[in-house]
Amino acid sequence: MEREIKSIVLDKVLIKENNEDKLITDEEKIKDIVNDHFQNIAGSTNQRKILSEYWAKFYFLQDEINDIIYKDLMVEPTNDELNEALNKLSNNKASGPTGISNEMLKHASPEFKEIIRKLIILIFNNQEIPLEWKYANVYPIPKPKSWVVN
Repeated sequence: MEREIKSIVLDKVLIKENNEDKLITDEEKIKDIVNDHFQNIAGSTNQRKILSEYWAKFYFLQDEINDIIYKDLMVEPTNDELNEALNKLSNNKASGPTGISNEMLKHASPEFKEIIRKLIILIFNNQEIPLEWKYANVYPIPKPKSWVVN
């Protein structure tokens, strides 16, 4: 991409020590000070959080949810369910690292769709998603206007 890369260089940092300003120029000390600053500027994240009554109701078990809705959650998907899911996929989307597009999946042979269905069943039973499925291609799309926040 032909755009200017903007960065800052911190070659000195002014800190308060014993109520006096102190100029730090040592590269390693600067890194430590800056790191500490950004680790703690918003307050500690390792404190126990206290939920308000309003939010607590969303984070605890809900008595009014009927457990029956989970009854068929892990039932093997049927051919019809797989076809319905494939048909709902959007067209004209980037294919990702595999090179397999949504259109290819939609128009796959019944034999290939059965292989996909069996793979899905294996993933359900093993409760593990293949590592390769967690990869994606990410393409930055330049915007025509500046991202200035008002």
